[in-house]
Amino acid sequence: MFTQPRSRQFGFIFAVLLASCALLFITSLTLAIPAKPANTIVVNPGESIQAAIDAANPGDTILINAGTYTESLTLNKAVSLTGVSSTTVIIHAVPNERVLTVTGSIIDTSVVISGLTFMGGNAEGGATWESCPAGCGGGVLITETAQPVMQNLIVTRNSASAMGGGLYANGPLSLTGVTFFSNTAQYGGGGAYIRGATSIVNSSFEDNACVGTAWGCFGGGLKADQAIELRNSKFVSNTVVSGAVSGYGGGAYGDARASVTNSQFENNRCLNELVSSFCSGGGLFVMETLVSIETGFVNNYAADSGGGAGSADSVLVRSRFEENQCGTGCFGSGLFTGDVTATDTVFIDNSSSLHSGGMEATNATVIRGLFKGNHSLSSGGGLRAEHVVVTGTYFIDNVAGFGGGLYARYSGRIVNAVFAGNSDGGYAAAIRVGTGPLEVVHTTIVSPTLVNSAAIKASGGGTINITDTIIASHTLGIESLAGTINEDYNLFFGNTINVSGTVSGGTHDVFGNPHFVDPANNDYHIAQPSAAINAGVDAGVYTDLDGNVRPIGGGFDIGAYEAINVITPITGLTAVNDSPTQFGEETILVAFVQAGDQVSYLWDFGDGSAPGTYQSVTHTYPAVGIYTATATAQNSVSVMTATTRVTITDVPLSGLAATNSSPTAIGDVTILTATINAGSNVTYTWDFGDGSALALGSVVTHTYPFSNTSYFTATVTAMNSSNAQSATTMIIIIPTRVYLPVVVR
Repeated sequence: MFTQPRSRQFGFIFAVLLASCALLFITSLTLAIPAKPANTIVVNPGESIQAAIDAANPGDTILINAGTYTESLTLNKAVSLTGVSSTTVIIHAVPNERVLTVTGSIIDTSVVISGLTFMGGNAEGGATWESCPAGCGGGVLITETAQPVMQNLIVTRNSASAMGGGLYANGPLSLTGVTFFSNTAQYGGGGAYIRGATSIVNSSFEDNACVGTAWGCFGGGLKADQAIELRNSKFVSNTVVSGAVSGYGGGAYGDARASVTNSQFENNRCLNELVSSFCSGGGLFVMETLVSIETGFVNNYAADSGGGAGSADSVLVRSRFEENQCGTGCFGSGLFTGDVTATDTVFIDNSSSLHSGGMEATNATVIRGLFKGNHSLSSGGGLRAEHVVVTGTYFIDNVAGFGGGLYARYSGRIVNAVFAGNSDGGYAAAIRVGTGPLEVVHTTIVSPTLVNSAAIKASGGGTINITDTIIASHTLGIESLAGTINEDYNLFFGNTINVSGTVSGGTHDVFGNPHFVDPANNDYHIAQPSAAINAGVDAGVYTDLDGNVRPIGGGFDIGAYEAINVITPITGLTAVNDSPTQFGEETILVAFVQAGDQVSYLWDFGDGSAPGTYQSVTHTYPAVGIYTATATAQNSVSVMTATTRVTITDVPLSGLAATNSSPTAIGDVTILTATINAGSNVTYTWDFGDGSALALGSVVTHTYPFSNTSYFTATVTAMNSSNAQSATTMIIIIPTRVYLPVVVR
């Protein structure tokens, strides 16, 4: 084995240790050097912002004071640009150049661009999707994955020959408090075009335009290629002109999903320059799913479908589509979509020159909606869909060529809905059904005046089931042109003809006044004495349109509403009393009903006295006798009477005693008196015991005749209707001494 000398081993070890110490020393020196602190560079009018950018280090902030700066800037380092106010710090582009170019991946969300106005930029370089970057971002161009934070900015009066008249970003971007006003492009995004995921908060796009050429145009205010999140923002008076091919999204256009919350699309336009071209989505068009929460689409216009908005699918919550319009070939002047779930969403006064005044959908689920005053020249004044599920929804005063309220091309289920005042060209004022099947349950279909049309018409075959539904004031209630309609437990009122065609069932139908609460003001709740109350059947629907539990009271009510505060009619009234009652005592009288709500009572005691007003009363009758007392029970929906016989009897006699004023001298008057402890209406008859005539009264007088006897027994008999008693008293007559004169012979 070869072994190095010990001296060489030691030298090698020493060299390694020395090198390590040197490295540690150098590292310590490096760590000891502090990082250069970020600086704020102030730029005043007359100074160059670009010079400040060039002089800045990463992390610095350039603070720009109020004034107008004419420059075309390039930001290629992590430096923030901050103006004191976007209304007073204006950066105007050099002629025929854009205002600002932001480039480089080093620029991330730590870089803030805020408090500035970008004005007068122009990007020229072709008008197709291949024309970037030269023809994109007239005001601001953001490239090479730069992602600055953009906030509190104004981007105005910029133009691009291709995309992003105001701003173009080829990656994700967040905008907060940014205003895009009066910018133009020729291919997409008159205000802004963002290629990545887009977040826009508290921002506005107004009076921007995308005027297409041979390639069409997308997004008058905004075009986004990836998912969009909009919150508290508005798109007003933006325009797309489709050019020779097509156009989408007068206000905004998205190639992916869009989530829009508490925002507004108003007075945007999507126009076709040529008859052969088309333009859809006056306010907004989304190629994937639109989620709209508390957002309004008002007074927008599309030359083709979706005057308010268009999307592949939609989820709508508390949103509003009002006064939108669409032109020739239109489907859905309010909304044009595929599958949709709309909750607490309204469609009001939208107008289509072809189909679907309010909404056009493939599969529509509508919960607690309102379709009012919408118009279409062809089908589906309020709603047109292939398949519908409608719950708790109003269709009021919609008009169409056929299917004034709703046109279900294929199948559906309609529950707890109100169709009122809808009209069409005589085919189906409320509901038009294609092939079916369709189920209509607990629905109210009415009109304030007689409508010259069927309420429900089936034209394409299949089976239609109608249950617990009110149909009123149509020349024809239910009409089947093809297929089969099964109907039962429905209420018909004021129709010229109730059913026509192949319609079966109806054994339990009701024909009577539904008694609506206030139809003049579209209040179609029912009130007593509505024929619909308790006349329906359990159809598996256990709440009504208001959310009240079904049934209320004795049964299921027909129509969309259960009658609340229903007064049950009075049945089974009886009247009783506790007589016979002795004269002078109170008689108790009571009325009972088998059924009845809010019952009031009135008693006529039959003796001319004041009436009683309670269910149970007491009364003291003025005399002995037999009386007929009458009880009247009434509530707001019924009245009944019942009688009871009252017997008032005398108080039974007790304690009869007879006394007299004797002894009495012959020829004097004797007073005889009868007393009782109890008794009413008593008659007294005296037999004086001397053969004389009887006398009447409790106190009588009598003069006894001269007789050989000195004692008489008088008997008094007291009697009333209850009983009789007798008593005697002895009268003593004292003879009078007679003195005769003495005759002396």
